[in-house]
Amino acid sequence: MLLLKQAPITQLAECHLYTVEVRGSNPCWEHTKRKKNTTHMSKQTIKLKSLTVLPEEMFRIGTLNLWSHPYRLTERLTKLSDELETLKFDIIAIQEINHAHKEEIVEAFVSLGFTEYFVNEPTTLPDGTQYGTAIFSKPFGVTYTPVAQFVEGSPALPVNAIHASIPYNNTVIHLLNAHLSWGSANEWVRVRQAELLDTYVKELETHYPEDAFILVGDLNATQETSTLRYLKGLQESPASHRGTLWVDAWDIHGHEGNFITSDPDSVSGATTAAIVGLPKADLIIKRRIDYILSYGWCYGKQGYPLNFHRFTDTQQDPEISDHFGLWSDIYIPVK
Repeated sequence: MLLLKQAPITQLAECHLYTVEVRGSNPCWEHTKRKKNTTHMSKQTIKLKSLTVLPEEMFRIGTLNLWSHPYRLTERLTKLSDELETLKFDIIAIQEINHAHKEEIVEAFVSLGFTEYFVNEPTTLPDGTQYGTAIFSKPFGVTYTPVAQFVEGSPALPVNAIHASIPYNNTVIHLLNAHLSWGSANEWVRVRQAELLDTYVKELETHYPEDAFILVGDLNATQETSTLRYLKGLQESPASHRGTLWVDAWDIHGHEGNFITSDPDSVSGATTAAIVGLPKADLIIKRRIDYILSYGWCYGKQGYPLNFHRFTDTQQDPEISDHFGLWSDIYIPVK
């Protein structure tokens, strides 16, 4: 039997919840400009046939696998900070936080106003590298909970997910940041991990049916796999024979130009390929393995993704990561 329990809030201090004093009482995401002026991609009113969505009814979510390799990390963080200053996320989910460089990474986000954050307990790789997941938020009064993803009998090392509960517009956005198991032989593990997360959200929904539920992260699975087919409602779970439905933001708003999230043509991508025993990066396919998913039939209500974009696209050494980041404005109507 697979069991999944939410850690009590009282245990969060044991799981390294780091916060920084927030100056002032206005929970906005403005901050002191960094080195140069940029054109900010602020939220814009969206006028539809029978609906006008105002900026205050949007919540901007980003997700990025930061690449745990320490290669020119300080330069990469500087480039990432410049992009984040422009994009003005409300919250961003990060995978592969290298814990040897945790303080430097955290400081980069805090300096941009992401003062409510949670860094998960790390997983230790065979070479001794420790990395985990994290969520960084602007000050909304976020509550964080680690979510176990252990699958019995799995040879893969589990990376715990993070659940962020964000009060916004008199409702709560539940954001899950996941980094599923890696490896071509571990698809059965990934689909079980996906079911664990889905079960967790289903339990939350029974208590909070009016809330919004979003799953983001590096799922290490392409859209043809059992993991994504299960999450999108195209097949039942191989383990429980139950179904679910998560709406993929790319399926609504994506296009060929923002399809790929893992590109072996980059220096970082080629480096990663070599590390895992694939020295000929030119022969590796480009893939989409990172996602922004909304739970349930979210069309026409809270949780609907209003758009879909990719960031960290610049292919200049050093690239920010061996993954592209993704972001979306999520519809959260004012109640």
